[in-house]
Amino acid sequence: MASLHPCNSSESRKRSFDELQAADDLPQHETSAGDVGSVLYAKSGNHYSVDGEIFSIIGMTAFDAVMKKPPLVQYTPSAHYSRLPSFHQMTWLSDELPFLPFVPKWNVFKSNILKSLDVRLDAEIVEVLPDGRYALRSHIQDAWDYCERMHRLLLTQSMTFVTIPLSPRFRLWSYPRQYGYQRSHKSLALCLRQVTAARDSFLPLIAAIIFFLRYTQRILDLMGREPNGWRTKLAQCSGIDLVWVTEWLNTFLPPIGSSACLHVGGFVDALQAMSERTDDYLAVYSFGCVPVVLFWGPGGSYETSRLSTSLRAHCPTRAGIDFLLANCSTVALSKYTLPDVLVAPHVGDPSQKPYETIHEFFARRKRVKETRLGKESIADRESRLARERNAALGACPGKKGARVFVWELDGSHLVRMPVSRSEVSDVWHEFAPTQRRYDSVYNEWDLWSGFAPSDAPADDGFGSDYDSMQETEDLTQSNTAPALALDPGVSTPPTTTHPPVFEEGEILEVFDDSEAIHNRGMSSLKSVPDIFLSVTEVEFVPFDDSVESVVHHRYAMSDSFAPAPGHSTIPWRKAEKILGFYDAPVDEHSADKICRFVEHILSVDVNNLSSSDACFDYVDVCSKLRRLLQTSLRLRHVKAAGLYVLDDASTELPFVIAVSDSLVVVELVLRDIIREPVQIARFLMSRGFPFRTLMCGPYREIEPVGRSKSSPLGYRPASYVFTTADYFAYQAQLHRFFLQPRARSAVLRGGILARIARPFVHDQSVLNGPSDSIITSAGIALCVLDNDQSVNAFWDDDLTDDDISIICGVYDVGTGQFDSKGEEQLAQRSWWPRPHSWDGCGLNTGCWNPQAELWFTRREEKYLSSQSAPLSHKHWKDQLKFTKESSVFTNKLRAVSATVLAGFIS
Repeated sequence: MASLHPCNSSESRKRSFDELQAADDLPQHETSAGDVGSVLYAKSGNHYSVDGEIFSIIGMTAFDAVMKKPPLVQYTPSAHYSRLPSFHQMTWLSDELPFLPFVPKWNVFKSNILKSLDVRLDAEIVEVLPDGRYALRSHIQDAWDYCERMHRLLLTQSMTFVTIPLSPRFRLWSYPRQYGYQRSHKSLALCLRQVTAARDSFLPLIAAIIFFLRYTQRILDLMGREPNGWRTKLAQCSGIDLVWVTEWLNTFLPPIGSSACLHVGGFVDALQAMSERTDDYLAVYSFGCVPVVLFWGPGGSYETSRLSTSLRAHCPTRAGIDFLLANCSTVALSKYTLPDVLVAPHVGDPSQKPYETIHEFFARRKRVKETRLGKESIADRESRLARERNAALGACPGKKGARVFVWELDGSHLVRMPVSRSEVSDVWHEFAPTQRRYDSVYNEWDLWSGFAPSDAPADDGFGSDYDSMQETEDLTQSNTAPALALDPGVSTPPTTTHPPVFEEGEILEVFDDSEAIHNRGMSSLKSVPDIFLSVTEVEFVPFDDSVESVVHHRYAMSDSFAPAPGHSTIPWRKAEKILGFYDAPVDEHSADKICRFVEHILSVDVNNLSSSDACFDYVDVCSKLRRLLQTSLRLRHVKAAGLYVLDDASTELPFVIAVSDSLVVVELVLRDIIREPVQIARFLMSRGFPFRTLMCGPYREIEPVGRSKSSPLGYRPASYVFTTADYFAYQAQLHRFFLQPRARSAVLRGGILARIARPFVHDQSVLNGPSDSIITSAGIALCVLDNDQSVNAFWDDDLTDDDISIICGVYDVGTGQFDSKGEEQLAQRSWWPRPHSWDGCGLNTGCWNPQAELWFTRREEKYLSSQSAPLSHKHWKDQLKFTKESSVFTNKLRAVSATVLAGFIS
């Protein structure tokens, strides 16, 4: 978002991105943005016309600016660029903005709050370390670090003041530290570039704080609260010195309506925003007094019936549009006043003349090359053609190969920056083959995303060995762009196919030092629910049992088990895989003993496997159960539901715990926690076991809940390409779904559903027992009859088929094939396997094990980098085979434990 400033045609200067248009083989720049022109202008209320295009402005009671729509700029930010995207240009708004650009009316680095940032960005602020690397001077680092910490604390607290329904894709720009001002660099030029980017990234950080506090201020004004009382509370809650907070607020957050107000705002293309999701963020911007300009197109060419509710409230009438168009007059135009902007020293290629545009550079080069090619000798020609053939392979130049240059935006100007030999490999792979151009005359490569804006860098080739890949071409459609026509002596390697990359910002956790690379998607989703959706993130601690503990407590392997002499035919790697582990730390003796135990179970027929077998310790299980059942504990087996009900009359909880797996009962006995319901529930949740919290109540008929004909996540055409953006949208659906009290049931279901739900569902919501919805919404409740009784029943929360589809992220996807009626045949694809796919897979050992956690995290990493897409049931089945011995091993032991428990059932 950019600032909306009044026009001052006599004094203002404009500095913005040039509007890139195709011309010949290169994008062509517009006429200089600094020229003051004129437009046909008319204004009526909050609506105005500029050269026949209709605009409306919301969020401001008065304005005297004449603002034309901004150009649509293709820009792919990268950690190797010397500057961030321009924070000094009016830009388009959407619910997918990765940052809140901040446009001051004056040099904010001159303020007392940011005085540590007011340094000249040259070699004087850099020191050379003993190892020859370059770094920002330590005292400046310390000052910047203090300034960043104060702002991030202020931002964190300002976010907690309000919970606003921002788009789930809304996110913050990377923090200054991610740009490396505290790290050392190989060259002076790289060090200055990163320091400049770090310093500039304080601007969107300040803008985000202003945005949230402006919203808070607006809410309190409407509630009639003390105007400035929240300022003191802000200082107290954040732990920041009140004097510092007061000075910051006086500097950056003057009262609403003040002439000194530093606005944050931008443009919305109403023609492209005709959907209900527009209502959310437009309402937020409008309520927070954030100025937004709605663009209605030439002559207001839109259909009112297609507009969303929020847009329809602001659109001008047909009569109003006609009035504007009929009453236009010529006025002088200057977009807005901008301050002088401190930029990094120009360390570009000297072959590019000062202020020479990229188009002018290549046009001049073309003329020079034509002259040189006319005088080329036969030997030179053969050498040049050999270089072209070598370049066509697309390999990264070596230390003695061609020189490499990157075109970077320095403010509003593209600068040709040389890449050092040590950095070539890193920079090279940030550009797609069609974004690299080779000049065989000069033996140089030029890299620029603008050569093929729609292309993305190719996959780096690092795939998970767990994803074998049934993801065929129909799952990740390739996005390619044809190479532009080239002049003689310039070649472009052949086009390759690759999935699109989500080229927007990251949410980076507080004081996370990971590198800020914005074209690789979010680095974390953890702060989304806290900030925007009123859901507190739940810390999920993965499985932490040792393999020895599991085989003893769950599978009742006897400590005295002494296998026959010899070695197991099952290697340790396979044994731990059957048990659901990987790289488990275990000594050689224990590993051999466990391998022999697994081998023995697999080799014996289930009918010949007995609890009296020497490998088991069921004597201890039976003796403990006898003692427990002499107390107030009762163990019941509800056959119809396949549940073991653990009922202890001495507890005051309103529910009883039931499990479906006899192995779990054995484990609870051996761990001596079977009489502690709360401890049992926490243990089962931490391991991902399925269980129930049953509340006794009168039986009543349940109205069955039907299944929707279409997926809750909607339809996608056959050619649709899933990206990280879709995964974020799916995560937002999860946040909203898990706000429902009955959504706790996902944790109770165990397995894949529990793992997806754990980051969203608090332990306490499970320990509180069934929600009120089992009374008010009996159709979405689980009813378990107490064996043959038809009077009393057990009740718990449950999920519908549609709920499961939301949790697993199921879409209806077109196949491109049609039936005899002309209707397209649909297939269902999901981000995660549904329970019927998961329950029978080799990863499922009855609980959530380390092997499953490794698979889940690797899979999610692929989604966060657009390297993978939702799969069909068949593809999930193929991917989740792993080892079939795992289910055979578990089922045999489950049969033995069930036989043991049968003697104790009341």
